[in-house]
Amino acid sequence: MSSRKMHYRRLHAEEVSSGSIRSAGFTLVELLVALGIAVAMIGTVVAALAGGIRVWEMAQHTGGVETDTAFALEQFEIDLRNSPPFYALPFLGEEFEFTALRMVDMRENADEDARPFLWYRYRYNRPSGKLTRYSAYWPSPQMDYPVQEVVLEGIAELTFAYYAVPEEGQPFSAPLSNWNDATNLPFVVEMSLAFERGQAITRKVMLPLAAVGGE
Repeated sequence: MSSRKMHYRRLHAEEVSSGSIRSAGFTLVELLVALGIAVAMIGTVVAALAGGIRVWEMAQHTGGVETDTAFALEQFEIDLRNSPPFYALPFLGEEFEFTALRMVDMRENADEDARPFLWYRYRYNRPSGKLTRYSAYWPSPQMDYPVQEVVLEGIAELTFAYYAVPEEGQPFSAPLSNWNDATNLPFVVEMSLAFERGQAITRKVMLPLAAVGGE
């Protein structure tokens, strides 16, 4: 084989090898495109993750509000349903608070200082958005409440309303924003709640034998 042919084959092999190396690498444009795709994918994943976290936090908050509200409404109803069925009991109701007297089940109360009757007051504080329950055993003065507990928070709006005993065969009259009747309890007490996230709840509780003073 002549030296010219050997030189040609050697040059051809070097060109093929060099071409293979160039084709196996990435150009700057290709790297930039790949980097852009990777950044877009990471951004999508991060956004989805952040959205999932926000949904989870909202669900946790909503669930917590619903649980707290359920407990508060249950306590509200228990207090009213345990109103003594006696004539001429004190009951002072206003738009954002009310004060009343309830019976205490001495058999289920472990408090050594417990007495058969309990003063209690529900008061809504608009600036703080809190509903507080105050209580003291009767015959302590109504304004002296040793026990104070926040039963609900995060309230945007809360009002109490009071219904008188309807006449026989007649529908309910319009609710009253105040109740100060020395001879009778209201027939129904209504609590309307609205929360900061838009939820709204209304609960009506009928008092036992509320009409006895009007018979």
